[in-house]
Amino acid sequence: MKTDKSSIAFKAAAAPASAPDAPLTPFAYGWCRTDHKPGKFIRRDFRNADYMNDEPYATEVRSMLRHLGLPYPKPEEIFRGTHHDLLFLDSHGVVVRIGPTDVQDLINPAILQPLGWLESKKIMADIVTKSTPLTVAVYPGIEQYKAESQIERIGNLPRVLEDTGQGTIDVGASNTGYIRVLDDNKAEVAVSVLLDSDNHWNGSSKELARKRQEALTVAAKFSGNKADVMLLALREAFEDDAALHYRHRAFEMHQPLRRLFWAAFKSPKPEAGKRRARPDRDARALFWESCARVTNNPQSAMMPLWHVTTDKKGKKTFHRQTACIPHLVLYRPWTGEAADKKIPPIVIKGKANLKKALAMR
Repeated sequence: MKTDKSSIAFKAAAAPASAPDAPLTPFAYGWCRTDHKPGKFIRRDFRNADYMNDEPYATEVRSMLRHLGLPYPKPEEIFRGTHHDLLFLDSHGVVVRIGPTDVQDLINPAILQPLGWLESKKIMADIVTKSTPLTVAVYPGIEQYKAESQIERIGNLPRVLEDTGQGTIDVGASNTGYIRVLDDNKAEVAVSVLLDSDNHWNGSSKELARKRQEALTVAAKFSGNKADVMLLALREAFEDDAALHYRHRAFEMHQPLRRLFWAAFKSPKPEAGKRRARPDRDARALFWESCARVTNNPQSAMMPLWHVTTDKKGKKTFHRQTACIPHLVLYRPWTGEAADKKIPPIVIKGKANLKKALAMR
């Protein structure tokens, strides 16, 4: 896909500084203080594999983290989740999730989607009864569920998952997050999404998997950036349900960062018979610095978005439009700190930007 003026504008806004020798934000791992689990040991009743120390996993994880440009964590920085190991990157507002994940099986507007991920070409990892690729995925930090929150919430999460063909086990308040968007009346609403999904509990039905695969195949013909492919596939595979309107908009709120990730890494795994391609280091640095810039610091970003129209004969046409992402922000609620609990309201400057924000979908 050719770079256009809107994506250039976002890259310029996300640049770390005008001085060429300005240092990038150093990586700093933190700790999750809001989970009910201690996170300091592997729960052997759920998994036996230690992805950070056991082979063949550890060497592959180390390689993927190096590919992402991330430092290898100290033992005390590794949070031991039920089926995955987690790194809470305080400095950049993201969570790095390591373990067995088939990301495609979990592409659903009711599930929090990663900004990007890398997966092993040959090493698989077991999650209960399923064997899925060993994956290192980068997820955006978002607002966590708060019973006392006064903002209007959109959707019944378990029902949406069930209605769209996704598993609903282990879907509760502790695994629910929110992404704030503007509704069609310019009011701020919170869209619920499933956090910490996994393929055993939340995998797709056969019908949904088939429909999604068809959508991904078609979308890949129109863009070389995987972020655009995901967006198109989400709209195509889930187009029939008007109740998902704001969920699509919530996905789009992190789309500028996804486009930067895939501009750097191109593909999640190596092609058959080839080594993993080296990332574009400048694009990788831009991705990480952009994450750091918007951590607890909302910004608006202009960028291209794809959408599909269908005529009376069923012919689909793909279009690009410039949209305003009004509230590009990453949060780190896992710290438990007061500063990380503050959620500023969405503010859009200018009627033109407001119009483009409300026209996103």
